Amino acid sequence: MHGVPLLVGCALALVLAGLLVGGVVLLVLVLLGRKRAPPTPSDVTVPVQRPEPATAPTVPTPDRANGSIVWTGGPLAGRVHRVPPEGFWIGREAPAQVVVAEAEISRLHCWIGPRDGTVVIVDDTSSNGTLVMGEPVGGRVLRDGDVVVLARGAASFRFERAQPERAPTEPPAAGA
Repeated sequence: MHGVPLLVGCALALVLAGLLVGGVVLLVLVLLGRKRAPPTPSDVTVPVQRPEPATAPTVPTPDRANGSIVWTGGPLAGRVHRVPPEGFWIGREAPAQVVVAEAEISRLHCWIGPRDGTVVIVDDTSSNGTLVMGEPVGGRVLRDGDVVVLARGAASFRFERAQPERAPTEPPAAGA
């Protein structure tokens, strides 16, 4: 007679343990599957370097004022994208403005755009990361010639800072 309550108690303990494990698994699945809003580029603090003083006034060229990225690896190799005033998202699919059709690239992988006279890159907590000059980044200022590798080599590009045109100077006065 004592064996029946023990058997019922064991069965009840197994059911409760199963519910506990199932609840934990469900919680993990919910957290992994939830949609998160991508951070805005202003959410990331990046160091801003003081620009070198110019020897002559400069006039930025509207098309190239922010620089360009030159794709060196992956499906976009050989293409060039200019950095627009509003910046752009690089990702595996829309709504990214620059789509890199590689499974290793996150849906919204990183954002590139101007900030405080510089151009920054912000990694949107991508699954496979972003390296700038071999170092993992969350956000940082891009310098002329920086090499960026996305998702362990699925795609790569070089940043080229725009060279502003020099303002025209007045020719020296005749006889001076």
